[in-house]
Amino acid sequence: MISKKRAKNVLVVLWLAGSAGRKQLTGILNFVKNGHPWTIRLITEPDGLTSEVLRNAERDGTDGLIVHAGPDTARDLSRCAIPTVLIDFPPPSLALRRDHIAILLDSDEDIGKCGAGYFLNLGNYASFGFIPDRENRGWSRLRERGFRERLRKAGRDCIVHNEAVCELGEYLQSLPKPAAVMAAYDFKAKETLDECNRLKIKVPQQVAVLGVDNDEIICEYSEHSLSSVKIDHEAFGHEAARILAEMMSSKRTVGPRRLFMPAGSVVERESTAPTAPATRLVQMATEYIRTHLADDIDVDDVVRHLGDVSRRLVDRRFRELTGNSVRRTIEDLRLEKVKNRLATTNMSIEKISRLCGYANTQRLKYVFKSRFGKSMSEWRKTVQRHGSSADFCNPHYVTTT
Repeated sequence: MISKKRAKNVLVVLWLAGSAGRKQLTGILNFVKNGHPWTIRLITEPDGLTSEVLRNAERDGTDGLIVHAGPDTARDLSRCAIPTVLIDFPPPSLALRRDHIAILLDSDEDIGKCGAGYFLNLGNYASFGFIPDRENRGWSRLRERGFRERLRKAGRDCIVHNEAVCELGEYLQSLPKPAAVMAAYDFKAKETLDECNRLKIKVPQQVAVLGVDNDEIICEYSEHSLSSVKIDHEAFGHEAARILAEMMSSKRTVGPRRLFMPAGSVVERESTAPTAPATRLVQMATEYIRTHLADDIDVDDVVRHLGDVSRRLVDRRFRELTGNSVRRTIEDLRLEKVKNRLATTNMSIEKISRLCGYANTQRLKYVFKSRFGKSMSEWRKTVQRHGSSADFCNPHYVTTT
């Protein structure tokens, strides 16, 4: 008589408040349905894996774990002998565990690169921004790094929001328009859209907003439907279950493994919809200004570059979409370049002045102090002492080159 295979007892700890956890659970359950007899105990709280729960799991003969692990239980988990698939950025203490553990992660750096590449293909934005997770967790830092790196390869800077220095609304107002902003995840992107709505910043004409996760409830029912980088969380859950099944069936010690799920693609909605002709005209003008900042250009040069269009119309479109005149935009972009040179080089002020299109150094010194309340020398000392321009929220307080 052939005996039935004993069902494996598996503890699953997932946060189901967001779509990612729900889709991961769907992937796990689909795996189980396809001929894998598991009895699943589900905990849906983000801090549900307590030390007591883990001790009970070991005592009750739990065969496998698919879990998020916070810092409070990571040390207990590091000593645990139950085969474990961790589906979150691992706390440092988990590095102590040497067997029967796999860490499954999103390719967060590639997600950031995907967002930057999407924006670069959309148009010539005057600025690019990134809004991190409030706790600036590891996955958020990696998404920011990928976003910045892709922009850097294209010769563009990234202005990163620092909540400790500047409120989100002030940050959004400070960005040169039109701006392209990626948030670390959809909840933060929704917060960004709400703030744009409150401040009457036009989306996507003045600020285009991109999230991550493609949480349909958030994305479809925002003030402007939200574009988002789609991650296949269902495939993520299925892969987590497959890896756990492999570990539970292995009679030999399985060393620690770290695996990455590939980045997805952008699901485009209203928050980044392709730009209208008026926006395209402003983008073309802004790109011309940025390319010729070292030259002695003025508004008439910009208008001539655009061809068959009047100065009055160009200025009107700039005021509609950026809130500034063409002349003010030229000055803003020159000052952005001046601040970048001051923060990242030891060039003389005279040389910076020439490279940024100011034939008269005294004029630049006057404009700079009027705008920022400090002389260029004072500003440079303060920024270089702190290692960045993060103390200055307006117009650009964190840039990368």
